[in-house]
Amino acid sequence: MKTAMVVARVSSEEQKKNRSIETQTKKCRKYMEGLDFTISHEFADCGTGKFLDRPGLNSARALAGKVDAIVFHVVDRFSRGDRLDAANLLRWFQDEGTEVYIVGMGKIDTYDEDQMDDVYAQLRQAAKERENIVRRTSDGNRERVDAGKVLGRKRLKYGFDYDPQAGMLKFNHIEAPWVVKIFKWHAYERLGFLAIANRLQELAVPTKFDNLGIPKKKGGRCKWDLASIGRIVIDPIYRGVWTWGKKNTEKTPLTVQIPAMIDPELWELAQEVSRKNRKRNSGGKKHDGLLSGIATCSCCGRPFYQSLQRERRLAYECYGQRAVYSPDGKTILCHGAFDAELVDLIVWNAIENVLREPDKLILGYQQRQKEKIAQIQPDKEYLSRLRAEVDALDFKRANYVKALGDGVIPHAELYQLIDGVNKDKQERIDKIGELEERLNTAALGTLTVEKFEALCERIVKGIDLDQLTPTDKIEIMRALDITVTIHRREAERKGNKKTGRGSATISGLIRIENLDIAPEVVSVNLSTMRLRNDTTTFI
Repeated sequence: MKTAMVVARVSSEEQKKNRSIETQTKKCRKYMEGLDFTISHEFADCGTGKFLDRPGLNSARALAGKVDAIVFHVVDRFSRGDRLDAANLLRWFQDEGTEVYIVGMGKIDTYDEDQMDDVYAQLRQAAKERENIVRRTSDGNRERVDAGKVLGRKRLKYGFDYDPQAGMLKFNHIEAPWVVKIFKWHAYERLGFLAIANRLQELAVPTKFDNLGIPKKKGGRCKWDLASIGRIVIDPIYRGVWTWGKKNTEKTPLTVQIPAMIDPELWELAQEVSRKNRKRNSGGKKHDGLLSGIATCSCCGRPFYQSLQRERRLAYECYGQRAVYSPDGKTILCHGAFDAELVDLIVWNAIENVLREPDKLILGYQQRQKEKIAQIQPDKEYLSRLRAEVDALDFKRANYVKALGDGVIPHAELYQLIDGVNKDKQERIDKIGELEERLNTAALGTLTVEKFEALCERIVKGIDLDQLTPTDKIEIMRALDITVTIHRREAERKGNKKTGRGSATISGLIRIENLDIAPEVVSVNLSTMRLRNDTTTFI
């Protein structure tokens, strides 16, 4: 007996409590059993139908080709979003060998233009109904906020609870004192966001997620981060201003005065400290180097970037040399900027030696190219189909005009038909532009397999090496998925103890890895340093 899977969806928790999912599943099961199918899987989503990236639907995608059919109760339980993307997903299920059924419509053949016209019409109606729901909800919320009420949220700001009867925020007696401490630590003790997060974590202070019992995707209990503290410090809600409609570009945002948790003086002082910290930690101008964003520091685990040092020399610095990334927000984790010219030369020479035996690299590179092509192939097929549909719509429009000339269609009906064709065409043109942009973002790069093989051949012959530009080298490294780790070693420091001036050499290891070659380790003296007033800088 054939197997089928049911995918149900509700828009809200309230609908879920009303057993809407059970009702949809029951009707789908009865319908498919009447067609001699056995229900093997049942999936359900709770959320908007605007997006096709949903847990239940994604689980069904994973079973495409393994289960004989997929069934939805009605079209709007499948999608209320972009009808072209929705139709493309239905086509994908069918191409993978999973038949598509909708209760009341029967089996959907995505290659049947007449049936797909009905599906498109229902998808358009479902999307329009979603827009109406959003508009009615937004208008109702605006009227409530305009009357001085605050809207309740699933996850409120840290330090607040919601009073549904009064329509107002109130202080959370457990969280509010910690908010005040965060502002005082930042304003009076000049602690950075990361230092505050680390202090809260050391004190085992629960986050909002912890207090609500919501599991976090990463990190354990009482896990604070820099971004969370930053959002608290700059949020005007803590000085007594709640704002609604900030993302609405068509209407002016509304504000409601609420009880202030932070007094104005403390608030302004915290903002001033935050501005100074951002200015101090912004760093100098960063330059694109061969290893920028590729090399990481073994000491702090953060990437290196290229900067301009004294005497106009380029050097690599890691983000661990910025106090904001240290546990306490004050202590610098790493010291020393490595000479960029020397490091680039060492790394490129090692890569060049590997390129002289290119057979294994070519094989691995070809495999990675095939994987990338396979990832974007569905979008390329979707793009080709949309372009064909645009040509078909142009042909349909020409037939309508010809029918008018033959006297088959009156003028009034013609204008209505052509208007519909133009809307469908423009919809597909917009989607084509979106897909082209997505494919360009996921481009395979300018280094094709043929260019890479030609490059390896030139290197083996020992020609054209000096003609490679820095951009060519960076492209090659990214094509090979090269990763570089620089390991710092303790250096013997020599100098005047009174003045703190002196010099020493640092010895380090550069570890170069990629997917196709064994890691290569280079041990070398990377650079020299000077000591000035007990601070260490490498130049």
